[in-house]
Amino acid sequence: MRAGGGTVVVAAPRGADTSYCIEYAKSGRSSCTECSKATANKSLRLGVGYEYKGSPSYKWQHWTCVTDGTIAKIGSPDKLKGLDALQRKDQELVRQRFGGVGKAPRKTGVHTHFG
Repeated sequence: MRAGGGTVVVAAPRGADTSYCIEYAKSGRSSCTECSKATANKSLRLGVGYEYKGSPSYKWQHWTCVTDGTIAKIGSPDKLKGLDALQRKDQELVRQRFGGVGKAPRKTGVHTHFG
């Protein structure tokens, strides 16, 4: 199928690995699928890929809301698109989480701003 600008977009076949990305929020308009609160501009977030109306998209989570189950599904930080674009300290934070250090700290009603 074609998306704007003539780019061919091919959806992943059913049963294929879900795509994941990690980045700093580009605005404060998205909300977290775990806690439903807004994601602050430039805060670290995880995108879980899905198809919306035939086009690839992401559902966003604050990095602090990512569950152990999601970390287990991803399996390795090397599967995260965008990891290399993060600041070194945030790359290490992400890699530590996959290293079994445990859940990222949760702060009720407050989400840490990275960047």
